[in-house]
Order: sequence, then structure tokens, then C-alpha cells
Amino acid sequence: MRTAKSPDKKAAPVLEVPQGHEALRKLVAHQSLELEAEVAERRRREDELSAERLLLRTVIDMIPDYIYVKDRDSKFLVNNIAVARNLGFTPDLLLVREDADWTLAEFKVSVKKDQAAYNFKAAKKPAEKK
Repeated sequence: MRTAKSPDKKAAPVLEVPQGHEALRKLVAHQSLELEAEVAERRRREDELSAERLLLRTVIDMIPDYIYVKDRDSKFLVNNIAVARNLGFTPDLLLVREDADWTLAEFKVSVKKDQAAYNFKAAKKPAEKK
């Protein structure tokens, strides 16, 4: 068995067919081309999916409102920067926490931040005219 350089510059094994087996040689060549096409299509789709995930992550993080999804065990599956900042973490670090992990002191700090943000927003609103 010998090796040949594939498009991604990794050595790929090449099946050597004995002389006189031209039909088998053609079949192997055809199957190799089909497999290369399938691999290229899969890589293209994986790249496309990665780009879509990055776009979705960017949109989620740009929204100033709290966005999060939790599973049945109260573990974060998805959260945005607004949620993470409010709780004092990065979005990635928050993914490993669940509700039972929060201490009462951490919870109180979070509530105080929420109240302070609400009071600041309420103070900025113009007084209603009667």
C-alpha cells in the first residue's frame, strides 16, 4: 500500500491493484472519487453550520435582555452576556452552574444588581404629566 497527498495535505492510503485487474482498478478509482466528494461536502456543511452557530451566538450576546435556557436540572444550556454579567460570570463559566450551586450571598448580590438596574431605569424615565 502506498500513500498519496489528499487536498488537506494529509497522507491518505491508496490501494494498489495487481496488473490485469483493470475493472477493479476503475471501481476503486470511482469509489475513491465518490468518497472524496462526500468528505468535501461534509466539511463544507460543517463549516456552514459553524458560521450559523457563530451568527446565532453573536445575535444572542448583542441583545441586552436576559436570554437563557435551562434543562430540567436547572443547568444553563444557553445564556447571553447580559445574564452572565449579572451573575458575575462569563457565559461559558455559567454553563457549568446550576441553581443549587448558588450560595445565598451570591443570590443576594444578584438580586441587588437587578434592583439597582431597575431603580436606575425607573429614575431615568420622565415624570408623568397629569
